[in-house]
Amino acid sequence: MQFFSWTFIKGRLKAIVSMMKDKTVPTRKKALVIFGLIYLVLPVDLIPPVLFPFGFLDDLVLWIWIIWHLKDTLDQYW
Repeated sequence: MQFFSWTFIKGRLKAIVSMMKDKTVPTRKKALVIFGLIYLVLPVDLIPPVLFPFGFLDDLVLWIWIIWHLKDTLDQYW
């Protein structure tokens, strides 16, 4: 259950910055982060943000999946 602790997620998010600066990381991993950021700021969502608690759920699920998918790479930079 450590994956859902705030300090753990915060550490992984900080590791994303270090991972994006490293030139040896494959482009597809960097593209996954960039596409996640684009989806986060785009006004078009699967669930509109007007439905307050549920509107941010798709963004949250997407970022949890991205962090989970990149967990091995992010552990190197944490």
